[in-house]
Amino acid sequence: MLGCGFFKLWVTGRFDEMGYPRPEFDADQGAAAVKDAGGVIEMHHGSHEEKEVLINLVENKTFEPYENDQRFIVDGWAA
Repeated sequence: MLGCGFFKLWVTGRFDEMGYPRPEFDADQGAAAVKDAGGVIEMHHGSHEEKEVLINLVENKTFEPYENDQRFIVDGWAA
């Protein structure tokens, strides 16, 4: 399940005014596409808040989350 807060904001149109059209897939379809592309879905339990969003366009490179900090990472090159 792709149930992060970023996705929820995106799918409900909160980024429409910034020019990011809503996805044409639901959370389960998005998660399946990530897995099919060789990616992983990480589940974070409890209360957390991302301090930054990193859209990675560097092909074949994946950034790991900071151990003592929270950031949301999207490997955009996989799309």
